[in-house]
Amino acid sequence: MNRLLFGDNFNWLNNSGTPFMMNHKSFLLLTTLMLLMAGRALGDPAMDYYNSGVDKNAKGDLDGALADFTKVIALKPDYADAYNNRGIIRAKGGLDGALADFTKAIELQPDNASGYYNRGIIRAKGDPDGALADFTKTIELNPDVASAYYNRGHVKQVNGGLDGALTDYTKAIALQPDHASAYNNRGSVKQAKGDLDGALADYTKAIQLEPRVASRYHNRGCFHYDKHEFTDALVDFGKAIKLDASLDYSHIRLWLVRARLGEVEPATKELRSYLETRKTGRPDDWESSILRFLTGQLAEPAFFKAAANQDKKKETGQQCEASFYAGTKRLIEGDKATAADYFQKCLATDQKIFAEHQSAAAELKFLKSTK
Repeated sequence: MNRLLFGDNFNWLNNSGTPFMMNHKSFLLLTTLMLLMAGRALGDPAMDYYNSGVDKNAKGDLDGALADFTKVIALKPDYADAYNNRGIIRAKGGLDGALADFTKAIELQPDNASGYYNRGIIRAKGDPDGALADFTKTIELNPDVASAYYNRGHVKQVNGGLDGALTDYTKAIALQPDHASAYNNRGSVKQAKGDLDGALADYTKAIQLEPRVASRYHNRGCFHYDKHEFTDALVDFGKAIKLDASLDYSHIRLWLVRARLGEVEPATKELRSYLETRKTGRPDDWESSILRFLTGQLAEPAFFKAAANQDKKKETGQQCEASFYAGTKRLIEGDKATAADYFQKCLATDQKIFAEHQSAAAELKFLKSTK
């Protein structure tokens, strides 16, 4: 789905309330702090396994870390940190049981923010109300964790709570001024709320902080596209593709821009070449349907039919996208009346978080201004 490409959505927290260790130096310091906090003796056999699990995780040995934390739990079944860290390993490895581990950690240590935070990440995938409650509890217990505000804002934004998301992203930035993802996502909220100057400033700040992240350029490219600043959009989508050639929607947007600039044939040739060599997704996935439609390999009725899905939430998103791309193609062909009708259908899906929804709204404004 082409929701505006959000940043690094979630980072796990260990029991000290900081992101789970990424390098060996921080691991050594953090391990010492955790031991002091837990009041454990270094000679405890359970703690030997615990330290080993932390070390193995830092080195990328998830299987070994999982086994070690499980041994800790067998020896000390009331040790909340072991459940929390095992939950992190299970979540990172795509394994079942992470939710149960985080819930057990909370049960054993109800004043530890990391358990709520980590459970919030798991819940965010299908239980937004539960995720919001967990991130709010995290903030209540530790109001200085920028990522808790960021993640709560992310959940709010995905579920349409733009005002609350804006507040949370702003707080995350106040606590962590170099939080590029918070700037990126706040930019998308500001754009959806009509604050275009603020959106551009936030997108640009995100790029300044992380100039090698393709999604930053993609989002700013969508912003320029919506303002009909096609030359600037062309540059940003080109940079996004240069950094990550697998971004389907950047290729799609690049076709749109070039087609709007009168380069339909070369743009189509280039997009067909990408489709033929595409290494991401499946040949029959939704993104490939968009690519085939734009390159003339899928007729409009079949394209709308392809948007259907048993998952009604996914179907609504795909209908939003289908209406925008079909409308844009009609607009390029000079059929403004049908284009406007399709853009209205895109807005009727109420998928405000989608870039296509925002672009359809922008196109309707342009069409009305030229009447």
